[in-house]
Amino acid sequence: STTKSWFKKPDWDIAAQYFDKAGASFRAAQNYERAAQAFKNASDAYNKTNALFLAAKSMEMAATMYQQQRQPGDEQRAADCFRQASDFYLAHGSADRAAEILEKAGKILEPVNANEALQLYKDACDLYDSEDRVRFGLDTFQRTASAYLRHKRYTDAVAILQRLVDICSNMRSKSTQYRACLSVIIILLAAGDEVEASKRLESLARQVPDEFACAHQILDCYEKFDQDGLQKVIHGHVVRFLDTEVVRLARALSVPG
Repeated sequence: STTKSWFKKPDWDIAAQYFDKAGASFRAAQNYERAAQAFKNASDAYNKTNALFLAAKSMEMAATMYQQQRQPGDEQRAADCFRQASDFYLAHGSADRAAEILEKAGKILEPVNANEALQLYKDACDLYDSEDRVRFGLDTFQRTASAYLRHKRYTDAVAILQRLVDICSNMRSKSTQYRACLSVIIILLAAGDEVEASKRLESLARQVPDEFACAHQILDCYEKFDQDGLQKVIHGHVVRFLDTEVVRLARALSVPG
């Protein structure tokens, strides 16, 4: 599809359109392998003309084809395409979309490659942060923490939630900040670090929300070895509105002894 002469560059813009049309035709015929390749070719052609947004869209379509094909290894290939699409979106200046695509890549990979998936989730958070777009990425930070908890990466979950606390503090997003603080305390207790959990409570003590009262009651039950009291607190309405993974951890807590 690309032509050139002594005085003419390859017609990459025309080639890109043909590749896109071919991809659509292969998709309609449910030939997802050839559709993916056509869309990748379209993306490459768009990139050569510096049409970065269109390059991103076509690469995103290639990823979708691998998702629909569902053959062994397609999760990795889809994630790789999404990652490339994210790079194009970022180069185009669409940082929010670039971060969204990284998270999507992580979601695809998580069942088959948890470590790489978790890194993609973190990369999405980092992207929101570095591009000064964190106000649009609060849910991504929360979902990333949840993913870390699913894979028992408690230290990483605490780290990402602490970043969320700091971000919300600067944004005056108090409800999210307080829930993240309480979540950190519960995770630390689940990890067996009562000392650090108590320190985090002190940092929350400057506030007087329901979350502080709840955290104080939980730690008080630990000090008094009061399992019945602990169960009552963690089944209360404050904990109930936390992330599902945090609630699961909370309900599995038991006082020492």
